[in-house]
Amino acid sequence: FNVLFNNGSACDRAIEAGIMQALLAMLSSSSDECQLAAADTLCSLLDQKGLPACDMAVTAGAVRPLAAMLGSRNSRECIIAAADALREILFNWGSACSTAVAAEVIQPLVAVLGTSSSDECQIAAAAALETILDVDITRSMALAAGIVRPLVCMLKSSSKECQLAAADVLVELSQTAQGAAAVAKAADSMETVVGLLRTT
Repeated sequence: FNVLFNNGSACDRAIEAGIMQALLAMLSSSSDECQLAAADTLCSLLDQKGLPACDMAVTAGAVRPLAAMLGSRNSRECIIAAADALREILFNWGSACSTAVAAEVIQPLVAVLGTSSSDECQIAAAAALETILDVDITRSMALAAGIVRPLVCMLKSSSKECQLAAADVLVELSQTAQGAAAVAKAADSMETVVGLLRTT
């Protein structure tokens, strides 16, 4: 399917044939392999078809199983695939992202930042979160979920990519007084944060 989705008309035919419902069933499977294949395919479909496909995915109920896939019991590959698919949904919705959808995904994504031992998982989660931080209400929700402290910890990672991903999100959060204050508090002082950001 991922190969077919390089062709827009193939995407349209797959959607008409009911692929969204089939993918939703696979996302809820107890098999990691099944979930991974479904999330990867959904991500390709969303990337190809954009907002209309995102609307269909959300309406079909894809957000909840994708958020569940972010749990620590799942494989690194599953977590990354789920975060990537959520990033596509959140990116395409942009400022139109509903608070209901944001409420379902913010806490699980923040949990990945703080609990995953995989740099790749943390980077994928940070990228998904960054897409909704330009809206006041979702930014406030992310701050309330404790997004800042794990991001500051990521700045100290040995991975340059992990540091850059965290810095991007912290910069976005710091665009408001509330966010800047939370960043400074988590790192004990603004000077500490600035020093960490300069190393990235």
